[in-house]
Amino acid sequence: MNRTTLSPSPTRPKSQQIPICIALLSGRSSTNNSPHNSIAFSQSSDGSATLSPERPPLYRSATGSAYAHPSYLWDNGREIFYCFLDGTDRQKYKVESVMHEWMWYANIIFVRKPDEDESAAFRITFEGDGSWCFIGKTALNQKTGPTMQFDQISDEEKTVDSERGTILHEFGHALGLLHEHQGPGAARALDWNEDEVLEWYRNRGYDDRFIRNNVLFMFSKRTQPSNYNAFDPRSIMVYRINPEFNSAGLAADLNCNLSDMDKAYMVINYPRPDPHPQASRWTLHHALKVAGVPKRIIREWKDLPPSSIRDKFSAYQEAEREASRLNIKCVETHISQKACFYKIICNANLSEFKRRSQVRRQYSQFEDFRAALADNVKDIPTLPGTGPFWTTWPCYRRKKLREWLCSLPKHPEFERIKSELRRFLQDEFYEIIRRDVE
Repeated sequence: MNRTTLSPSPTRPKSQQIPICIALLSGRSSTNNSPHNSIAFSQSSDGSATLSPERPPLYRSATGSAYAHPSYLWDNGREIFYCFLDGTDRQKYKVESVMHEWMWYANIIFVRKPDEDESAAFRITFEGDGSWCFIGKTALNQKTGPTMQFDQISDEEKTVDSERGTILHEFGHALGLLHEHQGPGAARALDWNEDEVLEWYRNRGYDDRFIRNNVLFMFSKRTQPSNYNAFDPRSIMVYRINPEFNSAGLAADLNCNLSDMDKAYMVINYPRPDPHPQASRWTLHHALKVAGVPKRIIREWKDLPPSSIRDKFSAYQEAEREASRLNIKCVETHISQKACFYKIICNANLSEFKRRSQVRRQYSQFEDFRAALADNVKDIPTLPGTGPFWTTWPCYRRKKLREWLCSLPKHPEFERIKSELRRFLQDEFYEIIRRDVE
């Protein structure tokens, strides 16, 4: 088993943490006996590789699509310079012929500099064990030595699938992409079977500390905010996950092509003025649709400058995550002596809410609740239906009230309205309190 080591680099301040993604095992194989994992390291002042306490390590394996910390992404339309430190002409050709596929979707330009040019952000070597890459703009902090490495790009004429997949994967990191299995969306998709994971990696020479830190650890929203939320087992940023690793039986194999979600993510975060000739259907509208953005939101964004779409999409995905954590299971209707009550069942993963709550509310209480919010917060959505209950179809109002409640976590000032929403969903004796919404 070949472990990756880093060669010494010039001294720099200990506080300077530079995340990179390192392949710990040689080879990128889909067989059970040859995993290809990676971990985010930072280099200390003596050039040795250490786990960063500020950015927990990444393990290149499990689930999901790419996601990114916003600070790792390049400015849209930027030229990104690269050079080769070594390698044969065939090895260089393989890398260049594959890497440019990212430019069909991302509005960036990879520009080659002369060999061994230290001014290039990505300085590529084919010597050493493992494949790895500094993540996005952090490559600029590494002034000398390689910032990207490939260990299994052969000198043969044909580019095989494993080589293609590795090249696309590492250049995904170069564009700022991380792995989803430790990101915000993974907790909903994965429930690790720890015993299975521990046994599998112990048998391959890893200790429990490594396994827990780099496989089982989940980033919190505070440590690594993401602007991508979908589970995508076809992503190029995914490595194999065995179905026995998680209770849902989810599995993913090694991929050698960009998935539609990968393409959409690039178009949204690096929008082009016009689609690339090699990807003519990948307009911004199409990418947003593939990413699951509702038509209503797409219409609202259609006249915005492309440069603002990245931030808009990030805010939208964050709102979607909040809404998914506050799950209004149903709003049932009960009529008693001409009074209509709606039974609200709420299942929440937010610490501020009970895990599960169930309350009854009349429509007038919905009106009072909205009034309490509207007193202090702008743009609270209007309630569905007008006039007495019996003038509106019960099933219509029931459905629309549920949609109205589910829309509140997506409000841009959700933090301010959260306390009142909590009272409305959990306080059996809810009454409107005329006060500032905290």
